Amino acid sequence: MKKKETVERVVPGELSWEEYGLEHQQRYEYFKSYYAGKKILDCACGSGYGSFYISNSGATSVLGIDIAGEIIETNKKNYLNPNLQYKKEDCSDLRVLKETFDVIVSFETLEHLTSPHLFIKSAKEALNPGGIFICSTPNKMRLSGAGHINKYHLHEMNYGEFHQAMAESFEIVSCLHQTETREYQRYMEVKFMIGTAENRLVWYFFPRIENMIRKLLGKSFEKVSYINPTLGFQYAGDMEILPLVENKDWHKTFVIIGRKKNES
Repeated sequence: MKKKETVERVVPGELSWEEYGLEHQQRYEYFKSYYAGKKILDCACGSGYGSFYISNSGATSVLGIDIAGEIIETNKKNYLNPNLQYKKEDCSDLRVLKETFDVIVSFETLEHLTSPHLFIKSAKEALNPGGIFICSTPNKMRLSGAGHINKYHLHEMNYGEFHQAMAESFEIVSCLHQTETREYQRYMEVKFMIGTAENRLVWYFFPRIENMIRKLLGKSFEKVSYINPTLGFQYAGDMEILPLVENKDWHKTFVIIGRKKNES
C-alpha cells in the first residue's frame, strides 16, 4: 500500500482507500438496484472503481467523467468493459455532453463546484423523461459549520439547502444519510478523549523539562503508540446508509434521489 497524502480522491491500493474507500464503495453498492438495464452517467468518477462496479451490475452503458485528464487515461487502462467508457469533462454543466441518460450518479461532487445549483439543473436536462438522479454531499454542519475547513470544498450545504436545491428541479423520491454506526461513533469519542488527555499531558511542566533536556543531549525520541495504527482505517460495518427520519447535525453525508419532473 502506498503511503501518500489523503486528498479528495480515493484510490484503491493507497492510504486514501484504507481511510475512506469503504465509505465510497458502500454508496455505489447500496444503489445497485437502480443500475440494471439503464444508461448511466457517473459524475466526477475519480479513480473509476465506481463506474466499473456499475458496469458490472447490469447497466446497459456507463460513462464516467472527471475533470482530471490523467486519471481518466489511467481508468481506461485499469477498468475495461464493453459497456464502460471514460471521458475527460468538467461536471459543472452536464449539457456539454450533448446526450441524455436514464440515471445520473453524483457522489461527493456538489461541494467541489463553483455553482452546484447549475450542476443540479443541468443534471435534470441531461436525463431522459422519468430519469433518476442519485446525489450525495457531505453535511456542512460536520465540516465548515463546525469550524473544520476543507480547502477543496467550494460550496458545502446543510440538509435544508441540499433538499431545496434538489426539489427545485426534481421530484424527491427518497432522502437518506450515510453516517458512522453507533458503535463506531463510540470508538471515535473514546479516541478523541484519549487524544485530548495526551495533549494536555504534553504541556505539564515536568514532561516539558524532560523533553528539553533530551533535546539538548541529542536523546530526543519519537513517541510510539501502543494502539494499532490501522484503527483509523474504515472497515465493513463502520458506516451505514439509512432513511432520513430526522435531520441531525451529526449525520455525515446526505443522499437524495430525485426523479425528473414531467415537463408541462
